[in-house]
Amino acid sequence: MTAFREAANLYDLENAPDLNSALRVPGMLTIDVETDLGDDVKAAVLQAAQEAVAALNQVREQEGAVTAVELRQRCRAIISLVKRMEEIRAGAIAAFQKRLRERLTELLHGAGLDPQRLAQEAAILADRSDISEELMRLKTHASQLEGMLDANGEVGKKLDFLLQEMNRESNTVLSKTGGLGDLGLTITDLALTAKSEIDKIREQSLNLE
Repeated sequence: MTAFREAANLYDLENAPDLNSALRVPGMLTIDVETDLGDDVKAAVLQAAQEAVAALNQVREQEGAVTAVELRQRCRAIISLVKRMEEIRAGAIAAFQKRLRERLTELLHGAGLDPQRLAQEAAILADRSDISEELMRLKTHASQLEGMLDANGEVGKKLDFLLQEMNRESNTVLSKTGGLGDLGLTITDLALTAKSEIDKIREQSLNLE
């Protein structure tokens, strides 16, 4: 503003300064001044930056170690839940077969049906309700996840993919246990608990690289 008034007086200009126009000029609000801070100041700033980065890395390592401990505990909890579901499944097979026979007898009462065809249909239905493969993969994935935590390097993206697979297996287990009566309800509760553990691992994994 002072420079504008000096120029106006010098050249006999009557225009008033337009502050809006002035502020649109690039660099109007900055000052380009080269200042030599000196070697001592530069060294001090560099040392402070190095100490700050070292402190940051130390805190990150501490937080990562605590997070890894929690994730391992949840992995082991999932494995324990799977083992329990496997035990229940072993006892549920006989109950499911009995339920299947009763249901087929009720539906086919008085109707003729080839025994071989009946056995085939029963086998297909039993296979659709079998969760052995899903439980095996869920347990394997949980072990793989724990192994990732012991490896070096980035694990965030790999962990996210593995958690998607674990969630898919637990959903399949839930979809297959509807016809096992009380035993099926118990497996459902365990599978829901496993899903909850998977979700908690996913939340914690967002803090990992």
